[in-house]
Amino acid sequence: RTVFPDLDGEPYQHILTPTETHLTLPVEPVTEDAVASRLAACVRHGFELDSEIPLTARLLSLKPREAVLVLVMHHIAADGWSMTPLAADLATAYAARRGGEGPDWSPLPVQYADYSVWQHELLGEDTDPDSLQRRQAAYWTDHLSGLPDVVSLPTDRPRSANPSYRSDTVSFALDASMHAALRELARAADTTLFMVLHAGLAALLSRLGAGRDIAVGSPIAGRIDEGLDDLVGFFVNTLVIRADVTSDPTFGELLTQIRETSLAAYSHQDIPFEYLVERLNPQRSPGHHPLVQIMLALQNSTDLAFELPGIRAEFENPGVSGSQFDLTVNMGETFDEDGNPAGMSGLIEYATDLYDVGTVELFGARLVRMFGEVIARPEVRVGGLDVLSGGERERLLGWSAADGVPVPVPVPVTLAGLFAGRVRECPDAVAVVC
Repeated sequence: RTVFPDLDGEPYQHILTPTETHLTLPVEPVTEDAVASRLAACVRHGFELDSEIPLTARLLSLKPREAVLVLVMHHIAADGWSMTPLAADLATAYAARRGGEGPDWSPLPVQYADYSVWQHELLGEDTDPDSLQRRQAAYWTDHLSGLPDVVSLPTDRPRSANPSYRSDTVSFALDASMHAALRELARAADTTLFMVLHAGLAALLSRLGAGRDIAVGSPIAGRIDEGLDDLVGFFVNTLVIRADVTSDPTFGELLTQIRETSLAAYSHQDIPFEYLVERLNPQRSPGHHPLVQIMLALQNSTDLAFELPGIRAEFENPGVSGSQFDLTVNMGETFDEDGNPAGMSGLIEYATDLYDVGTVELFGARLVRMFGEVIARPEVRVGGLDVLSGGERERLLGWSAADGVPVPVPVPVTLAGLFAGRVRECPDAVAVVC
């Protein structure tokens, strides 16, 4: 129940009283066929943060005993981890109101304001050379020195100076055996599963033309104290982790490199990403996100569950309608009743200004193939990883064979001379050299 008006151009927080929040629950009758479109419209809601609390609620009524409760929260007030305590609070409140009473929540050990004060005290002042803020800023300045402004991964369309920020998603999956093998690969290399996924993604990006200096962003929960676990709020931070494949390392060597780089990043995670951008002042453009354009996330927060008396409820995530990143690869684990790996789900969110759906579907398929190859051959060098499917390889070999026609021995010739010869053969042709 906080709004953020400004005074002389400087925003400040104004906490409303419960009676001032004016949070209502409109009930809207909808048909089953219209639910998806209404959900999409709801999540596109734009908040007026200077006067509107960062939460809206709407009940889509399908049948007398069936409905969809839509909660839309602005990122300023909540992150992905927040959904679990929010769901628990909602269940507590529903059970109490159903019994004719007000909710009796357990007191929180700390509030978000306590965390904010604690973070300021922890980081110290930027003017203090011995402060944690200055030390961490120095690390990131060195770590990100010389980072390319924009990832060079080929796109279906050129970047626009005025992007729409529209996005869509493509899903993919890893079966239980691959899931188990990736976890075993992580264990054998003394790394985490996330580091293995990161190494596989970095290797694929390099093989697809993203260069030798691969920067991937990673969200980190930021809840480094157990007292923060049950708080609804924005704690997440973004870490930029680089991978250098200039020397054509083996996958195992790349994994070791990412392990060391990730551990160093984790130990310098307190400095906010936004402050880092201001301090490093990279080339800014509305056409791309600063410092990093590709994200990887392994979702390991507790699955949401609603235990509501008299109601059978389940959680649905309609996704988002916009993104500032070119590609965001989200992955999650599932386990069977005995706790054994049961497979992984993947969801790639992509900027529709840059990519077609078919390109991203192929990217997901290549990523799965990459994981399979490094499981079988962790000693393979990044430059030797095969990103082609069997069908793609057959088509390329077919084109190169030219139906069995002998290929003449090449004769040295200039590009201009080559075009000149073609123009003589086709006098009406127009040659354009870019």
